Amino acid sequence: MDTNKLKVLQGLPYKIHSVCGLCQNGFFPNNDWGTCKVTTYKHEKHSVESSQLSIHKYGSCPKFESRKDLFVVLGSFQEFLK
Repeated sequence: MDTNKLKVLQGLPYKIHSVCGLCQNGFFPNNDWGTCKVTTYKHEKHSVESSQLSIHKYGSCPKFESRKDLFVVLGSFQEFLK
């Protein structure tokens, strides 16, 4: 990253939030909407024991775990993940 760009971002301070789209537990086959691999619930209209929770990639929760390929996704912006 360009040194001047880095200084400006750090001075803002710029942040990338710990959202579901960057979590290893999020699964997003249709881009914005997907499911959480670890959080389930009992759907009142379905007969299955439990369903994976539907989530949006910009949502967040306390169970956040960084994706294994985070550097590939964020590159040098990874340092701004909060």
